[in-house]
Amino acid sequence: LSNLCKKGILERVKQGVYQKNDTITDEFVKIQKNNNVIFSNTTALYFHNLTDRVPNTISITVPQGYNVLHITKKFENLKIHYVKKE
Repeated sequence: LSNLCKKGILERVKQGVYQKNDTITDEFVKIQKNNNVIFSNTTALYFHNLTDRVPNTISITVPQGYNVLHITKKFENLKIHYVKKE
């Protein structure tokens, strides 16, 4: 896999996840690269086929105190929810 990435054939999305370099990556995949992010609310309903409406705002939940600045800089249409760590 490392050689294919060096040759530009594959792109590493995150640890253990690769995609062909010519593949178009949607916002959902880019956001999910972070292990601390969970899709929630209407976005989760959409992924579970409980609604047919594509969310115009992506709802995510992160642990309370987690710095989401790097995510909010890349994506404007986010609604952030926080949950206390157990």
